[in-house]
Amino acid sequence: MFEFERDQSIITLHRNLLNEAKLQQLRQSLENFIQTKILSEPPVLPNEHDMFFFAQHLINPDMMKQEEAVIEPLIGRLSDKLNISQKRKNEWIRQYTSAFNTWAKEQFLPQHFDSSGDYGFDWILKEEKDRRSVDEGELDFFLYVALKVGFTEPDTRKKYLDLAVKLGSQQAANYLKVGSGKFESVLRSERVECSNNDVTQLIEVRILSEEVAAYGEALNYIINLLRKGFPKSYSLKLKSSQKHFLPLKKLAKSKLHQFFANALTYPALFPKIAEYADVVMEEYAWYGDVEPGEKSVMPGTYAVMGLGLYSESYFSLVCRYMELVDTEHQMVQDDYAEAFIEAHGLTAENLPVLVTILLGGNEEGKYVKNATIDDPELAGELVDVLKEKKDYERELVLYRLFKSADKLAGIARKSQPPLKEQLEQLLALWQQ
Repeated sequence: MFEFERDQSIITLHRNLLNEAKLQQLRQSLENFIQTKILSEPPVLPNEHDMFFFAQHLINPDMMKQEEAVIEPLIGRLSDKLNISQKRKNEWIRQYTSAFNTWAKEQFLPQHFDSSGDYGFDWILKEEKDRRSVDEGELDFFLYVALKVGFTEPDTRKKYLDLAVKLGSQQAANYLKVGSGKFESVLRSERVECSNNDVTQLIEVRILSEEVAAYGEALNYIINLLRKGFPKSYSLKLKSSQKHFLPLKKLAKSKLHQFFANALTYPALFPKIAEYADVVMEEYAWYGDVEPGEKSVMPGTYAVMGLGLYSESYFSLVCRYMELVDTEHQMVQDDYAEAFIEAHGLTAENLPVLVTILLGGNEEGKYVKNATIDDPELAGELVDVLKEKKDYERELVLYRLFKSADKLAGIARKSQPPLKEQLEQLLALWQQ
């Protein structure tokens, strides 16, 4: 870019200088990469460093058409192949999200807006004489970028769609108002009103009559949406005169939590709530009801934890949840063991469930204060259950029940047979 200053104005000259021969070589290299690493059958995958460069090439107009129809199949194909490693898939999502944000902030938005505010995060529409006319193809691609970025950055998605509305995009306005149009948007009855927006990943529920039928209708509405592909990482806006929450301190008191705690006050709805949990549970997914962080939970959390506290009939569902939950990145389930014991006591019959709950806790899960192993039958059942577990699993369970091997040894010394022998077996399992 060259700028020439004159008495009353500045003349700017833009020129793109390209080495066509090298550009063709680079395009051919990219095509070979796509054929051999992206479109090829598993287990062939690009290496981790290649994913950064591939994401950057996707937003380079000299390398790739900036069209959803061209780019989305490539992103989707690589994402599907990376399902074998959630860590690598998350990194890939991070890479293409970053690339799309770069395209939006450096290539598209400056044509029509001036950046302002701290770090240039705010955008002000330029005067008409100073901004380029809107290219419909670029605007369509910007909407696509907004939706893709929104998977992990919903606030950015909202900001981009608002900016697209300022550029005259009716599609962006529709996205913000009613979503993509793929889902039945409204349910109205004498008892409940429900609506949804799949783009903003929001479900709204208004309980008009606090009764079992109202929550049943709302649950059916949500389950139907999920079966048709509505995002499981949704958030919920609730209007209800009832305000219940589960007795778990670490759970966020969100509207989604409140909705399921309210519904769980009706035992007749337990089967329907379990059906919902079966549909929505998904490993490495998160509800959008709170800001990402310590209180983020896997879809189905409020339903499963409530059912597990209120009815023994759903212990198997609790176990499936605990085997699925991401113990590395979710921690709210650490308190569930104490609540479970408070609700059901600790018996030989439910001890295998408790062990599964303990193993579903965070790797640094805390000591469970109300878990007392003080009779031979209970200790014997624990020995039998732990014999089938791996060494690190035994260590985690015994730590959470006894806090330390020394403490377990002390309890064993003070105990009388046959409890003494059972505790000594537990100590031996811990020290293997």
